[in-house]
Amino acid sequence: MSSWSAAAKRVHPAWIFPIVVGVLFIVLTATGLNGSSIGALTAGSKHGSGIIAGIPRQVRSDEFLVRTPIVAGQAERGFPAEVRSGVGQHDMTVLVDVPTTNWSMLFRPHEWGYLLLPLDHAFAFDWWGLSAVLLLGSYGFLLVITRRPLWSSVGAVAFWASPFFAWWYLALSLAVVGYGLGGAALLLASFRPGLSARLRWSLVAGSAFALSCFALTFYPPFQVPVAIVIAAVVVGWTWQLVARGAASWRSILVNTAVAGGATAVVAGLYVLTRLDTLSAIMNTTYPGDRRVDGGGASPAYLASAWFGFKYVQDPTAMRGRVLPNESEASSFLLLGVFLLPALPLLWGRITSSSARLRGALIGALVGTALIAVHMYVSLPGLVARITLLDRVPPQRAVIGLGLGA
Repeated sequence: MSSWSAAAKRVHPAWIFPIVVGVLFIVLTATGLNGSSIGALTAGSKHGSGIIAGIPRQVRSDEFLVRTPIVAGQAERGFPAEVRSGVGQHDMTVLVDVPTTNWSMLFRPHEWGYLLLPLDHAFAFDWWGLSAVLLLGSYGFLLVITRRPLWSSVGAVAFWASPFFAWWYLALSLAVVGYGLGGAALLLASFRPGLSARLRWSLVAGSAFALSCFALTFYPPFQVPVAIVIAAVVVGWTWQLVARGAASWRSILVNTAVAGGATAVVAGLYVLTRLDTLSAIMNTTYPGDRRVDGGGASPAYLASAWFGFKYVQDPTAMRGRVLPNESEASSFLLLGVFLLPALPLLWGRITSSSARLRGALIGALVGTALIAVHMYVSLPGLVARITLLDRVPPQRAVIGLGLGA
């Protein structure tokens, strides 16, 4: 017992949360448990639903009607990159949540289990891997900025528990945010002065890998608002670092250029190797040629997270009450948005004890405000085009609003 106690004392507090997440991930994968609502398709059949606890949610139809059956079909076929089905040949590598044996799987770590494990355990690996990516990415980002393991853990768990992620439990939501935050966290950590060359470039390499995972999780309506908010916070925090003399512009620019350049190479190869498929998608009316003006988002988004609890109790009564599409009603506890009007009055008190956070707070304010204007007012055409928000329907931009808040 004494050896265990001594080992526990040697563990830095910052590693406790990642270790707990890792242990839970391994246990859940080993048991083959997952949170799929696929039981909704087999409930009442002679084969049973396979449900251990809980109730399948019809609102999660994107998962149990589309994604999960495709994954099972891929396993039956040996995870090919192309499949002839329906109206012709399909490139499966451009689908966010579909495992293949293509090289692009290197940048979808949450799906690696399909190449190594039996299907039930591989699906559990994938399912809980998405949660692990989001939890660790959020925790790492908060830890770099706040240096407080406890509050970073609390913030990561609270963010992961958002109704948005429960109702949109797919890689296009959890992985997009998790890899984006993780890549940014590793890049920010590499800016610290006094790091050994080995550690510095390891952090840069890790950042490039995570950002490549973000890029290849190909869903622009969520990637764009998430990238805007993360970039705004990173710029604000970095500016504060330099202003305090805690980092040099040279190291910041070099690290960023290397990580960004490596990510651009991976994304460029991905685009070049499936140019025909992506061109076909871009030449469609939806989603390829679509441009949105912004504005007109429902005010219900600002409080709809609370409706999630009511929906669980009585889904029939809530159907259509918030928004026509029930899954579109899922949101976050957007307390940060409601605090925006009070910030000018509270700014001095908020930042007096920790001036190093001012840049990050300013970045979060700018990113959140930009997303909010796009959702409820609309941005000037040139701004919307430069930021790519003209590719993001206002109701999908809520993921950026939740992250900024």
